[in-house]
Amino acid sequence: MKIAVVGAGLAGLALAYHLKQINQDFDISLFDTPSLKKASDIESGLVHPLVSDGSRFCFEGKKALQSTLRLIDAVEKFSGKTVSLKEPIVKLAWTNREKQNLSLLARKHEGLCYDSTNKKFGQLFISCARTIFVKDYLFFLKSLCLNLGVNFIEKVVTPSELESSYDLVILAMGANVVNYPEITQNLPLQVLKGQTLKVKIQRQLPYSTISKGYIAKTKNPNEYFLGSTYERFFDTDQEDIELAKRQILIKLSNILETDQVDVLSCFSAVRVCNKQRHLPIISQIAEKTVVVTALGSRGILYHSFIAEQIALAAKTRRFAIIKKEFIS
Repeated sequence: MKIAVVGAGLAGLALAYHLKQINQDFDISLFDTPSLKKASDIESGLVHPLVSDGSRFCFEGKKALQSTLRLIDAVEKFSGKTVSLKEPIVKLAWTNREKQNLSLLARKHEGLCYDSTNKKFGQLFISCARTIFVKDYLFFLKSLCLNLGVNFIEKVVTPSELESSYDLVILAMGANVVNYPEITQNLPLQVLKGQTLKVKIQRQLPYSTISKGYIAKTKNPNEYFLGSTYERFFDTDQEDIELAKRQILIKLSNILETDQVDVLSCFSAVRVCNKQRHLPIISQIAEKTVVVTALGSRGILYHSFIAEQIALAAKTRRFAIIKKEFIS
């Protein structure tokens, strides 16, 4: 089977990998536009199974996390490089309701430990989580895919020109998908701009931390990524460092003193989200064409999990086996 995957971000690379894993004879071409800015170009990110308020697990959160961790482990084994921190991420709780929710969650699930000794806030230690060095992860995942025989083609393509040459076309173009209204017109998509700050903090933090915003550790001591803005209305996808500082630093003001933070740079990208629920969308828009989109802020959690499902669907030629919650 000849398969074209369009887009070489988190979803596209995971698709190429899992398609080759499930059938080495698949002839896979991965098309990418190298100059295109991707939301997955961020340097560090957090992968964990919780919804944003920490009250419960995401849909299939455990399975999605396990799938991502298996892929990260495969990348690290292949490359011999460390692309993740195998240490807990801490979720903070400030209100009594938040503290109760996190305490209850820890009693229900393995891999979670709630600490109430701090008088200001509760702490949920998520030992199953990881901080991912995303740029390194994607670089070595691409190398792994090349080693498996995936063909990489740096070329701008349109879905229509591929359908005559391939048995299956999978569109994993990130926010670029909105430039094709014939693809997205029936999908419940919302476009958001997100910005993060790369900062230097005078004191070293023990863990990546989630509060009203998040703090992600990097490979460099005392350097961190702070996130994120969620901008529904914007005129440009370019960085606006002053706006990013205003919106992000106030979210983290409970745990970071502004005079302790030196802002080094700002990163911005446009991402596509599901307006109806916080889940990716998989849609078969034509007989031989599938679109994967709306990974939003949970792309690191779900990218491998949905790629495994699509790979299995390609092998069995049964699109119906994909979990209905992702189908649109």
